Amino acid sequence: MVNLDDTEIRGRLALVVDTDEDALEARAAELRQLGLEVVTAASTAGALAALDAREIELAVVELVLEQPDGGFTLSYFIKKRRPTLPVLITSRVTFESGLDFDTYTAEERRWIKADRWLERPYRVEQLAREVRLLLRDRAAA
Repeated sequence: MVNLDDTEIRGRLALVVDTDEDALEARAAELRQLGLEVVTAASTAGALAALDAREIELAVVELVLEQPDGGFTLSYFIKKRRPTLPVLITSRVTFESGLDFDTYTAEERRWIKADRWLERPYRVEQLAREVRLLLRDRAAA
């Protein structure tokens, strides 16, 4: 296992949301490998409860939750409650369907309601880059 622990993000609290228990645990393990503390939720309701109960600093949300586009809905509610909280959506939608989403422009980020998009499968180094960028942007704001 590659050590990707980064003192800049070590100890920061991330929320990981996925209705697939195996994927949820895999995402959580990847973020812990980066040095983050992790809270998990297997539903939209659980994610919102965790958001209300903890000082979450980053949300990593799967696109497909209880609904095929549930990650967009959850991201919307996260941003309504905590507008500066960075949200990273992960998905296999492009891999499986050919639909392409990204967050390169402000308009795309407004439409998706997330700060970054990371297509799965990805390498943990790609996840690390996205997490670092999101947490640095939040610190600079």
